[in-house]
Amino acid sequence: LPLRIQDANGKDWVFQFRFWPNYNSRMYVLEGVTSSFSQSNSEL
Repeated sequence: LPLRIQDANGKDWVFQFRFWPNYNSRMYVLEGVTSSFSQSNSEL
């Protein structure tokens, strides 16, 4: 499930929200966060 977020500077970021069943609960993952943090820190 794509999740589009706009930061305070107006830049759009697209993350992938994934989940799957895991025994009696669900596992949730937000993909793309690490690369966006790396990129935003290099622009500072």
